Amino acid sequence: MRTHAYTHKHTHILHASVCRSLVAEDAEKPRSWQKDAFAKKIFGGFKEAQHAETGYAKAQKPWTKRLKKLDKARRAYHKASRNVAADNQTKIREDREAVQQETRKVRARYEKVLEETNRYMEEMEAIFEQSQEEERKRMVFLPL
Repeated sequence: MRTHAYTHKHTHILHASVCRSLVAEDAEKPRSWQKDAFAKKIFGGFKEAQHAETGYAKAQKPWTKRLKKLDKARRAYHKASRNVAADNQTKIREDREAVQQETRKVRARYEKVLEETNRYMEEMEAIFEQSQEEERKRMVFLPL
């Protein structure tokens, strides 16, 4: 019995020692990689994450105004389109050209703002792909 207890205790100590050395060795690799790959900020966090957030914010800022212009142009276009259907036959004949001309102008503005919005989507996708590439690099180093 005494030999068995001694062997069990000895095995437990050996196991704990090996476990600590493996954990310390494996835990140091991600920390080392993180220090090499990411620059820390003074108040916590990483500069790379801040750059990504700043990139998204900068890309979105001018587009917020354009989105409001798009909405305003859309409402004006749809209102102009509804006016054509709502007017009676006499008024339609008299005002037809004026309404069509206004509709063309509003539609041109609407399409211009819509085109600008498409560029916004392209910029956002580019920033997203850049962020995804950084995440892929991290995942290659730290496989699950």
